[in-house]
Amino acid sequence: MNQSRRRSKTNLTWKELTTRRKEKEYRKRLKSSRNRPAMVEQLEDRSLLSDVAATSGGTSRDLPSFPAELTEVNGALYFSSETRETGRELWKYALDSSGTPDIVKDINPGTGIYDHSERTVVGNTLFFVAPGGELDHGYELWKSYEDGPLQVTTQLSFFEDEQYHISQLTAVGDTLFFTVYDSSGEGELYRCGESEATPTMVTVYSGDGSSRPTELAEANGSLYFSAWGDGDTGYEPWKYSLGVSPPLASVGDLNPTTDSDGLGESSNPRGFTAVGD
Repeated sequence: MNQSRRRSKTNLTWKELTTRRKEKEYRKRLKSSRNRPAMVEQLEDRSLLSDVAATSGGTSRDLPSFPAELTEVNGALYFSSETRETGRELWKYALDSSGTPDIVKDINPGTGIYDHSERTVVGNTLFFVAPGGELDHGYELWKSYEDGPLQVTTQLSFFEDEQYHISQLTAVGDTLFFTVYDSSGEGELYRCGESEATPTMVTVYSGDGSSRPTELAEANGSLYFSAWGDGDTGYEPWKYSLGVSPPLASVGDLNPTTDSDGLGESSNPRGFTAVGD
């Protein structure tokens, strides 16, 4: 092999590395499914919902579709599935349809194997994270919803020139909250209404660095999370309440002690869990 033509893994982009890993996992699953012995099961009141592989011109004998991450939105079932023609994409099955699922959008043309993760329902809109689209930043924030007879799926682009990681999608009323971290580990909290086209950053810490929010959780119509806020109190619990002015408030400084530099020690709250009202 011509060594000069080989590319070092360290020279590959984050998206290329992720793509290679997903395709390797896919080939492993496909080989496993073909070697699995046939099993017979008595089926009662069960039926094949749809053969997604056949929808795109193949059959399940040729290629298992590996459906996963089933999510209901406004009477329709959304799920990830694979075909030879499209690779792994997002599909939709309307419960009042003829029984044939439709691909929501071929976000990544070709046969690549990509995840559509962090699916979160806000009202009648499905938000999710997936690679591809107009910007090549790796995984982007998307939303999909019905507009009359049309299925609208759009990418919510709000950064321009850097790689970043979107996660912790959390629905609070008609608003989506999520975190965005860059390659240096700095991160902030963002919010986006169901009908909004551009997310807005929530300023928790206005000093140097970032608030690095984590542990997002919804409780009684408010968002609770852990973050570094103004006042240099360290990592403490915060609350964002819709319809309240101001919406952002500190829950409390659970660890009021300070270090040798006079900065607040963190309580590092974790595992926010709602119980009752």
